[in-house]
Amino acid sequence: MGALQLATALLRQLLQSRATLAAENLALRHQIVILQRSVKRPRLHRRDRIFWVWLSRLWPGWRSSLIVVQPEVLRHHQRTVVHFNVTSHPTARWTAQQIVEAFPCETAPRYLLRDRDQIYGSYFANRVRGMDIEEVLIAPRSPWQNPFIERLIGSIRRECLDHILVISEAHLRRVLREYFAYYHDSRPHQSLDGNAPRPREIEPPSQGRIVAEPQVGGLHHRYRRAA
Repeated sequence: MGALQLATALLRQLLQSRATLAAENLALRHQIVILQRSVKRPRLHRRDRIFWVWLSRLWPGWRSSLIVVQPEVLRHHQRTVVHFNVTSHPTARWTAQQIVEAFPCETAPRYLLRDRDQIYGSYFANRVRGMDIEEVLIAPRSPWQNPFIERLIGSIRRECLDHILVISEAHLRRVLREYFAYYHDSRPHQSLDGNAPRPREIEPPSQGRIVAEPQVGGLHHRYRRAA
């Protein structure tokens, strides 16, 4: 390849990279416009769908940004999320590594309740067995036998991801990190007598008026007494 051809290829690559970055920024700005349009739940209008059709043609690599959220590790009695992660290429080895990261230094529980997803292969089973964890598998096609994690996944979708256009893997991690902070410290749970997994103290009226602190980008709020 000659010097001129090499320079041309390099310039084309730089222009394509800038075009991709510009498209990502444009998609993010449009997401903000939709969120600001409605206080409760953003709704896509016809012009929004036309925009995404046009953007998909301008940004050929948009599909590669789709991310898979790996099921969370949840402590049932406390309703706390111990560990979560996201990836675009889930494998049995990657899933097994999440268990190790969730329970380091001999903190593993006695039992692990899970479904029969194919992501849990022999490699995962061997890793769990090596951590002295006994797997308890639910019956095939019986998600109701694992209701706590199913309810959590539904809450994440209804209260968070259904309202957000995810731009990248880093963006998704940041959003979920903010949501779980709200989920643990502010969100009331019926099974916990209306308290959060990390219990909140009762604040009597004498501590002042009630103020709202926006969380998860304003999707939810934490209500407390102003000191």
